[in-house]
Amino acid sequence: VYRQVVKAHYGSATSFVDAVMESSLDRIASGTAMDELRQNPELARALLDAAQATPRTTESLTRDLVASFLTPSAEVVKEKQAVAEQELRYVDAAHKAIDDTVEGVVRRD
Repeated sequence: VYRQVVKAHYGSATSFVDAVMESSLDRIASGTAMDELRQNPELARALLDAAQATPRTTESLTRDLVASFLTPSAEVVKEKQAVAEQELRYVDAAHKAIDDTVEGVVRRD
């Protein structure tokens, strides 16, 4: 009987904590979304126009919202990769120069 009572209390506590966390996450996500829309009124207007222009599903609106947040991040990653590729040429050239210098010193000895 004791174990059953403990299990019931544990299950209740777990359910309560899960509900509190879910509520907090929803509140934080809503707040963050509203802050983003306040900071970027063009995005808010575009989303509103798109929502009013065509009947859309929640899935397509979600996809567009996620894309609007991820596109700038993807562009930053792409720029970093381009810079890394350019720097790689210089690193390779420096390694070649060092190797040539070391080979020259070894040949003289």
